[in-house]
Amino acid sequence: MSIDIFLGILLGAIVITIHKIPLTLGGGGSALFAGLYFGWLQQKHPTTGIIPPSTRWLLKSLCLNLFIAVVGLQAGSGFVTALKEMGWLVFVIGVLVSILPHFLTLLFSRFVLKMNIVDNIGSLCGSGTITAALNAVNAETDSSVFALSYTPTYALGNIFLTVMAPLVVAILA
Repeated sequence: MSIDIFLGILLGAIVITIHKIPLTLGGGGSALFAGLYFGWLQQKHPTTGIIPPSTRWLLKSLCLNLFIAVVGLQAGSGFVTALKEMGWLVFVIGVLVSILPHFLTLLFSRFVLKMNIVDNIGSLCGSGTITAALNAVNAETDSSVFALSYTPTYALGNIFLTVMAPLVVAILA
């Protein structure tokens, strides 16, 4: 696990500049990449990196909640500043940007792609990178079947969020 963290930090320090736009995975993206790689490695070689179930629970529950709390606290000050400068419009835009894509994706996948509701819910939780929502759905239904469609979209959602956000900011700046 320490090797995973160390290599993730090194990977996050790499910055490639293309046409004056710095591209980097950063701390979050590199930790995600390293975690995915070492998770895959542990699956291929099950005797390597065995983590006791209690430790996995701690890392999954406590660390995820701490991460969400830190991100929320950091984003909160920016939200208050934007709310003061732009008024309630920034709140309405935030609600639309947060809910509308999920709602339209749900309708499209249900009525155009004819996907079943289990795959819809799991993939929406994953694409929004909302592990807490997946845990809530699993607890409510007493089933973990939603994780099947959650996993691929979660990986893609994290990669796109990590790579695209700095790129969009650099392009708009």
